[in-house]
Amino acid sequence: MPECADARRKLQGYRGGVLVELALMHDTEIAALNASYLCCAGPTNILSFPASPEDAGLGVLALGLEHSRQATAAQAAVTNMTNDLLKKNAEMLKMGTIETAKEAERSIVDIETLQHTNQQLISTLDEVMQIQKDGAQKRREAELELGRIEGELKQKLLELRG
Repeated sequence: MPECADARRKLQGYRGGVLVELALMHDTEIAALNASYLCCAGPTNILSFPASPEDAGLGVLALGLEHSRQATAAQAAVTNMTNDLLKKNAEMLKMGTIETAKEAERSIVDIETLQHTNQQLISTLDEVMQIQKDGAQKRREAELELGRIEGELKQKLLELRG
């Protein structure tokens, strides 16, 4: 890069013999450098070149502004989406955990169900006892009636014999 040699001469004394040139470029400019010197198509974030062919140290840094902005915007979008997903997952985890805890603390059978069942059993026993009491009373009445009928029949048979 001829520009590098000129810049080296200009900045060598200023930096005490160490040269680093920083060039901020648009995508089209950095894509042209990328194609010319590295045979790669398209823009990139950063390119570096030695200040001269005999100098192995870093001499020129070329930063692609647009590509860097796009990469930064994409990274920001990924970060925002990740944060949103984490927040939503945390909310869903909280709701699921609370529901699970509520169900775990709930009895297998609700107390209201046990109370209702108990009332139904008591009511059933009361009705059965009443039916048995009514049946016993009817049996006593039937025995009395049978005794009276038997007495009438005996009386009639005695009258017929006599």
